[in-house]
Amino acid sequence: MPDSKASYVLIGLVFVALVIWSDFASGTAASADQAVTPLAAIPKGITYLEGLIEKGKLDPGWRNHIASVGISLRNTKGFAEYVLSFKSKSGGTGPVSIFMTMDGQYTGSSLE
Repeated sequence: MPDSKASYVLIGLVFVALVIWSDFASGTAASADQAVTPLAAIPKGITYLEGLIEKGKLDPGWRNHIASVGISLRNTKGFAEYVLSFKSKSGGTGPVSIFMTMDGQYTGSSLE
């Protein structure tokens, strides 16, 4: 039987991704030079995490074993960026952080 907490997290993430996708499809999403909301940054972070899996920097098991996703804002030397932290329930690699600009552009990860 699947873990119900993980199922709720996955359902929530899918819902957020669909809402964001519908904004882009309808043309109501912010332009690239505008800051994305923390909620809108989560699907982008998932896309970047998928890229790390495809590049072989993360085990493919991460696709099915995300235990939690956190987002915070950090400001270093006047440069604000989102930090998305992903934790896996399968162990192995510790938490993985994805860094992106306020407009959603990838700037790096804790694996690089």
